[in-house]
Amino acid sequence: ARRAFPPLERRRTRRLASPRAMSDVDAAPSSAPSREIQYDAVGRVIARGVDESRARAKARAARDRPKPLKLVVEIDGARGLPRDVHRVHATVNVEPSEKANASSHGFATSYEEAPVRYAMERQRQKSRGVVRDAQREAAVKTTFEVYVTDVSLNDVVRASVFRGSGAKEGETNDVKMRYALGTCEILARRVPTIEAGEPARWIELNHELRVPEKLGQLKFQCYFDHEIDGMLRVKVVSAHGIKGSDLSGLSDPYVVVKLHRVNESRAKIKALAVASGDAFGHHAVKDSFRTETVEKTLDPVWNETFEFERVDRGSESYVTFELWDHDMVGDDDLLSQYAVRVREIKAARPMDTHAAIRDVEWRQLTTKLECLGKVNVIAYFKDDARTDLRIIAARAMDLSAGDVFGTSNAYAEVMCGTQLHATAPHAGTKDPVWNHAMKFTVATERKSSAADVVAIRVYHLNRQGKSLFMGCAKISVDRLLTERDGGAKRSFWLALVEEKQPVCAIDLRMRVYVASEEPAERPVVEESDCAKENVHARLYYDATYARARRLVRAREKAAVVAASDKEMAFHTSLAETIESRLRDFKWPEDLVPAYARAYAACCDDPMLLPPPPDGMKLPSDVIKMFEAAAFSRVESDRRRAP
Repeated sequence: ARRAFPPLERRRTRRLASPRAMSDVDAAPSSAPSREIQYDAVGRVIARGVDESRARAKARAARDRPKPLKLVVEIDGARGLPRDVHRVHATVNVEPSEKANASSHGFATSYEEAPVRYAMERQRQKSRGVVRDAQREAAVKTTFEVYVTDVSLNDVVRASVFRGSGAKEGETNDVKMRYALGTCEILARRVPTIEAGEPARWIELNHELRVPEKLGQLKFQCYFDHEIDGMLRVKVVSAHGIKGSDLSGLSDPYVVVKLHRVNESRAKIKALAVASGDAFGHHAVKDSFRTETVEKTLDPVWNETFEFERVDRGSESYVTFELWDHDMVGDDDLLSQYAVRVREIKAARPMDTHAAIRDVEWRQLTTKLECLGKVNVIAYFKDDARTDLRIIAARAMDLSAGDVFGTSNAYAEVMCGTQLHATAPHAGTKDPVWNHAMKFTVATERKSSAADVVAIRVYHLNRQGKSLFMGCAKISVDRLLTERDGGAKRSFWLALVEEKQPVCAIDLRMRVYVASEEPAERPVVEESDCAKENVHARLYYDATYARARRLVRAREKAAVVAASDKEMAFHTSLAETIESRLRDFKWPEDLVPAYARAYAACCDDPMLLPPPPDGMKLPSDVIKMFEAAAFSRVESDRRRAP
C-alpha cells in the first residue's frame, strides 16, 4: 500500500524562502510548559476554532459533489531533539483517529476515484531538516496543503517527527527507525480559519503508539456432545496469515490442542467414568492431541477433530491451541497460542449455532510481552513553588495480553527520583482503571537527571507472582503545570514504550488553519506541464490498478457465492433422498424432515451421525450413501489441490 507520492502532491509541498532567525519566544527552552494549548479528554490538541464552521456547512450542503476545503499546516521548526539525532523529517497526515471507522470517511484528494486507504496515504507529505548540535533544534520549515471534504468528530491532523534515514518507512525492524520520535494530534473539526489570525505555537509531542504484531487467524469448532455427558469435541479447521518462521518467509505449522484440568470435581469425574463403563479407572483419558504438519504455507488447513472424555463442565479447566513451526534441525518454534475456558463451551449438535466455527485471532506468547497501549495520568504541582507534586494514575488502554485468555493483571509503578508508589493490580482486563492518587516531593535544585523525569512503568502479575514488564512512559517534570495554571484539569495520554527509550521532550512549532471560508477549488495541472512518465503513473493508479482491484474482489466474492450455492444444492438434494428412504422404512412423519437435514449435514463425517429414534432403524443404503459422499468429497479436494 505504500507507494511513491504522486507528482501532483509533490508540487503542492513548497518550502519557505529562507530560514529566518528565531525570535526570543521561539528560542525559549522546551522545558517551559505552554498554558495556551488546550487538550481534550484523550490528549488531542484543540485549536481555537469554531466547531462545524460555515465553510464545512457549505461543503456539506453541496448537492452534486462535496467540494473540498484546503487545510494548511505550517511547520516552523522543532526543538528538544535527542543527542543521537542528526537529521529529521516531519510528516503531516489527515486521517481518522483510533476510535473512528476509516471506511465511513470520504477524504478528497487530487484523484477523487481513489479508495479511502490510498487517499489518506497520498495526503501525507514530508519535509526534511538538519539538526543543530548546539541547540538541538531543526530548521524544518515547510507548508502542507491538504484537501478534505467530510470531516467527522474523530478525524485528526497528525504531525510526526522521524529520524532522517535513507531507508523507507516500514523497511526496517529497528524500533528507532520504525516509530516516530514524537507525534501529536489536532482535532480537524476545530481548526480555525485564516481570518482568526491564530499565531504559530509550540506543541508538545509524545511517543508514537506501538503497533501489535499480526499473528494471523484461527478457525476452530468446540462444543460438548449433547448426548454423551462429559464428551468435548474440538475440531481444528484452519489458520490464515500466520507468522513466517523460516528463512523462506513460510512455516511448517501444526497445532497442539491441550486440555488443562483445573479444580475438577472428583465425584463428577467418577460419575462420568461409571457412565462410560470404566468404574475402576483402568482406561486413561488423553488430554493432548496434535494435528498433521502442513509444509511451507502461511494458510494451513487441517480439518481434524479430537475428543476429550470425562470433562467437568463446571470446573475451571480450559483448552489451549498452540501453533508450532516444525524444524528439521533443532527444537520446534512456538509461534502463537489461544485458549478458551471449558465453562464457556455449550452442549450442542454439530450443526447448532453453539457449535459454529469460530474465527479468532492468534494471541501473543506470555513469556515476553510487547510494549503496547497507553497510560493516562494527571500530574501537576499543588503549590506555586513547584515542590509538591501530585500524580493520579487513572487508567490504561489496549495493553498486551498477559495470559492465554487475552487479559492481564496489570498494575502501575510511578517513580520520581528515588520515590516510588504503586497501584493495586486490576485483573481480567486489558483496560485497567486504577484512579490511584500519589504525592511526591520535588527539590527546587535537582542534582540528577532521574529527578527531572516521572516514570510510569506497567507490569503484569502472573499466577506465579512474577511481574512481567509491559511498557514504560516518561514525562518531564518541567512540562507540568501548577494547579493555579490549570494543571489539575489536564490529563496526559502517554504511549508505553521500551525501557531504554528516553523521555520525549520534542516540541514542534506549527500553525494549522483553513485557507478560506469558501470551498476550495483544486488546481488543475495541464498535461503539457507533466512528463509522459508522470502522466502514465497517474493514469495507471487511477484506472488500471483500481479497476483490477475491483475485478479481483468481485471474482473472489463470486467464487465464495458459487461455492456456497453448490454446497447448499448438494445438501438439499441429499436431504431429499434421505427423506424418501426414511419414509420407506415407516419413520414418523414429524421426525423425517429434521433427521433428514441432520443426516445430510453430517455427510462429510459419518462418525458424527446422530443415532436414530427408539424403535427406528437407519437404512443400510443411506449409510453407504454417507460413506460414498465423504469419499467423493475427499477425492474432489485431492484433485483440486496443487
